[in-house]
Amino acid sequence: MDMVISAISDVFLPLNILWFLGGTALGIVAGVLPGVGASLTMALLIPITFYLDKTTGLMTLVSAWAGAVYGGSISSILINTPGTGANVATCFDGFPMARNGKAKVALGISATSSMIGGLFGITVLILFSPYISKISVMFGAAEYFLLAIFGLTVTSSTIKGSTLKGLISSGVGLMISFIGYDIITGTKRYTFHTMYLEDGIDFLIVVIGFFAVTQLFSFLSEQGSISQAGKIEGKISEGIKLTFKHIKVALTSSIIGTIFGFAPGVGTTAASLVAYSAAEGGSDHPEDFGKGIPEGIVAAEASNNAVQGGALIPTLTLGIPGNSDSAVFLAGLMMYGINPGRNLYETNSHLLYVLFIALLLAQVAFWIVGMLFTPIFAKITLVPIKILLPIIWIVACLGAFALNNEFIDCIVIIIMGVIGYLMKKLDYPTVPLLMGVILGHLAEKNFARAMMISDNSLICFVDSPICWVIWILIALSIILPRMLSKRSERKRALRAAKEPEEE
Repeated sequence: MDMVISAISDVFLPLNILWFLGGTALGIVAGVLPGVGASLTMALLIPITFYLDKTTGLMTLVSAWAGAVYGGSISSILINTPGTGANVATCFDGFPMARNGKAKVALGISATSSMIGGLFGITVLILFSPYISKISVMFGAAEYFLLAIFGLTVTSSTIKGSTLKGLISSGVGLMISFIGYDIITGTKRYTFHTMYLEDGIDFLIVVIGFFAVTQLFSFLSEQGSISQAGKIEGKISEGIKLTFKHIKVALTSSIIGTIFGFAPGVGTTAASLVAYSAAEGGSDHPEDFGKGIPEGIVAAEASNNAVQGGALIPTLTLGIPGNSDSAVFLAGLMMYGINPGRNLYETNSHLLYVLFIALLLAQVAFWIVGMLFTPIFAKITLVPIKILLPIIWIVACLGAFALNNEFIDCIVIIIMGVIGYLMKKLDYPTVPLLMGVILGHLAEKNFARAMMISDNSLICFVDSPICWVIWILIALSIILPRMLSKRSERKRALRAAKEPEEE
């Protein structure tokens, strides 16, 4: 307790709190801007924080990381442009709510569910990290391949409409992920003899094209503002209440986010898409998802913020970053002389407690900042579309250009936008495509590794308890959505039958 009290007294020094709030604000702004995100923000802050006290520097990096993950939800909701890949699923219901004039409600939901997910993930990190880290080292190539397949089956089995269209969409996503060098033979695939495609297409380029540019094409035929009602309805407090009304979805999604976090290489975007699909599959009214339903935002934001705590479990205990954000953060930790490993709790206990307290406070800090500025953010939905069009286009191009400093990326997002617009018109789902792009590389790499390790024997995919657990999850992801869908149909039929009787 003496160590905890000492850490708390250091955290709440006025100078530290000032840097902490500055990092939160900077992170939120970075999250809003497509292509910036937490990794780049922390990478830019590390040289600055090098000259600060260790406690001050750690708090600044932590607050910027948490703020950036939340900040991406703001642009997702208001202009259908995810600030980061982690906020893709937030667009599905966040933007429709903004179109219905409920931007304040949607922003209230995103901030509150983000805080719940973040607090859940950090709590798991603090209480169980030494034990969970032992599970993460048991994941081999076969387990990661099956985990990627699980992600694809979850999203494909819960989509609305034609299953065939979902499979085609997944196939297109996988084809995009295979562009570039073959990871085993080194040969070029689908590059069409262009140097640009040799390194593949960045996932964020796909996201910006399929959301921001596709929405731009949709806006071309519209007048008025994003809010079709021409006004903003609802209150922030309504969004907070709706989040706690769907606390079961928030907690379930937080568990999914934490699990995906401590599995290195899977990613935050996959976590949010799987959580969204799980919420849709387990809902009594899955047909409302994608039309502006609170559960969709809750699932997306709770899961992607819970990843932070999950990703830090292997980062702190094993020195294995859970994702790109934690990899940059690990560089910052090592700069301060904090070396991850089993002796971390003995050698750097004071700074570790500072880190834990700062992580918990960061979740509350971005919630407070979000609540204060939500009324201002929401007014964007009242700006005339003809004014927003060039602004969204500039933001999309800057986000694409910032990734690799190549102008051709701005052309590629237009191509992706055209494909996305055609898919939208032909009623093809986007989620399976995005999961194909995310998990295609992970699945291919680990399948090849598993085959080499096992001397081309498929036994490796049923050779461990974790493999069997994932196989069971894959089977459940295929069977349960159909069972739940039939149950929902029976409930709707019963309600429809009771309504005439009551009349």
